[in-house]
Amino acid sequence: MDRDANIAAVMETQVLSRHRKALMLFGWDHMLHTGGAVAIYEQRYPGVTFTIVNHEGFAKDNDELEQRMASWPVPALTAISGTWLADLDSSYFGLPPGQKGFPGADGYLYLGPRDFLLQQPISSKTVLDKPIQQNFSNALSPSNPRRAACGIQRRSSSARPNRAYSSTTLINSSNSPVTRRKRRALTAKHSLC
Repeated sequence: MDRDANIAAVMETQVLSRHRKALMLFGWDHMLHTGGAVAIYEQRYPGVTFTIVNHEGFAKDNDELEQRMASWPVPALTAISGTWLADLDSSYFGLPPGQKGFPGADGYLYLGPRDFLLQQPISSKTVLDKPIQQNFSNALSPSNPRRAACGIQRRSSSARPNRAYSSTTLINSSNSPVTRRKRRALTAKHSLC
């Protein structure tokens, strides 16, 4: 299953073709104009999405740059275009250098300084779950042809310091936790991207 294509198809059929509005909450790799689901449906519906990335700290000069944000309210949402964020090299955001600002993003969500951001480590059940481990290994394998198409890259730990992780509990229609067997079946059935 191609996650970006699936997101784009749902957006096209359930939202855009019906002239509706939606709030999408996904990892930013899926929500950029330069790649992912947004880039797919914007081929047919250009300029309909305002994409937002959250502040996780800067990859370099973090203390100096966060001083510029000290007067910002928490939370704060600002457009990247026309601000000092747009003048930064993309490497400040933990991305490959050579572009200005955060390529593909329109807005920047500030929830406080990096040192105050909360993190939720990956659940040990997830880390020790063999089907999930296999899914990640397959997706990150250099021989996986979908890896490049999905934009999956291994990032050094210094590229995105203090990266926030979250775990998700799957819920079925009766609001009871999905059984471990079902979770494994779902995990094995779906690819990482």
